[in-house]
Amino acid sequence: MAPRNHVCAASVFIRGCVFQQRAGEVVSDPSSFHRSKAGVEGLVHVLANEMRGRNITVNAVAPGPVGTELFLSGKSDEQITELAKLAPLERLG
Repeated sequence: MAPRNHVCAASVFIRGCVFQQRAGEVVSDPSSFHRSKAGVEGLVHVLANEMRGRNITVNAVAPGPVGTELFLSGKSDEQITELAKLAPLERLG
């Protein structure tokens, strides 16, 4: 029996989103935010290179804060303002 040729494809999806809270207050630390985004981008780059030629796609989505009902729930206006400042455009998506 002749061997069959199988075409396999896979995807790696990485989602990165970071903000910090301590005792109910938002910790405004833009450096942590940017380091985590850079880490996700670096990981995707490395994985994409390692998976080259294997029909594996590597993607990432690293959204900033989005003003959904769930996100806004339980946060004061001051906390929301601080979280919005962490995004590069200093606003909620």
